[in-house]
Amino acid sequence: MRESFAFMIATFVIFLYALFAIFFIKSLQTSGSPLDDEARYAIRQLLENPGNFDPCWYSPPRPPVVGIAFNGSPYVINTTQLSKCIQCAQENYTNFKMGIVPPNHDVLIRIYRYNPADNDFTSLSITIGSTTVGQVASTYKAHAMFPNGTKVLVTLTVSGG
Repeated sequence: MRESFAFMIATFVIFLYALFAIFFIKSLQTSGSPLDDEARYAIRQLLENPGNFDPCWYSPPRPPVVGIAFNGSPYVINTTQLSKCIQCAQENYTNFKMGIVPPNHDVLIRIYRYNPADNDFTSLSITIGSTTVGQVASTYKAHAMFPNGTKVLVTLTVSGG
């Protein structure tokens, strides 16, 4: 009887230790999409230009080429460059996305204007890119403004891979 009680206690201790190990290992796994870093790099490729590109440890592997924002912070969107970006995306989507994401990914850019009545960015004003979003996707957001002071929220969704 004494041996069976000792065996049950030892089994219970091992069970608790195994349970702790499982939850610990599960907590070490990264959360989110594998495209999170790609989405962060893509929004920098979209908004920054060689004039305001600040290379750092989390910067994109290549300097930005699209760059729809003027120099400085916060991002002030250059409407002329934005128009060129929209035109390029409409004429040749493949060439447009090459400046933002790798060739095997798709990109969807949405720009929402700030709506003071709702106190939120609810007014969708511009959509650029592929509206087909794959199962694996990641969205990154950045606040910016137009030169007239209108606040906007730029959302960029990267999918595919």
